[in-house]
Amino acid sequence: MGGGSRHTAIVRRTWKETERLEGAVLEVEPELAARYVRPGQVVTLSSVPGGEKVYLALASFPGERFALEVLLGAGAQQKLTLSVGQELEISEPFGAGFPLDRASGREILIFAVGSAIASVRPLIEHFRRDRGQYGRIRAYLGAHTTNDFPYRAEYFGWSSDQVEVIQSISRPYVQDRFRADSPPASDAMAYVSGMKAMVQGCTEALTESGFSPDRIGRNW
Repeated sequence: MGGGSRHTAIVRRTWKETERLEGAVLEVEPELAARYVRPGQVVTLSSVPGGEKVYLALASFPGERFALEVLLGAGAQQKLTLSVGQELEISEPFGAGFPLDRASGREILIFAVGSAIASVRPLIEHFRRDRGQYGRIRAYLGAHTTNDFPYRAEYFGWSSDQVEVIQSISRPYVQDRFRADSPPASDAMAYVSGMKAMVQGCTEALTESGFSPDRIGRNW
């Protein structure tokens, strides 16, 4: 896995999204940006041509002509130090992203923790842009502390569009918050993004609740 041919990206802006997470905007060619077509797709970045690849989900919404946004967790930051004006080697966006074909008209559940919240940010935006086409939307988000949640400034806007944000701080886990919540509709769709153990835990909780595998979407 690697996303095919390699291209150049220029770091145009960086910031501390939280104490643990770093955001960055990358300038890319329009032809490359156009290959980002679905929330949940991924790119790889390398600081030098042919160098170690860092896999990152795209945090911006598809459709930007010249820019892609990413969020780096602690592991990615150890491998990739960013500075404004720096040139990076970038892959084309790849992966199927989150499956959206069956979501219309259904209740939506979203699960993500830590830096993986970057991958569901454009997913939430996708649902917000056509909010009337979906039922109740709940986003179960987890982080170590209150200050570790990325994109906190956007949560009010999400809530204003009737996207319920359920935050889990360290414990209980997001899947346990789901278990304690009111049950979803029998045809609800779920989307899960995170580390392997978290994805497994959420999948188990959803399966217990009656979700079939085809109603649990992943981006990887």
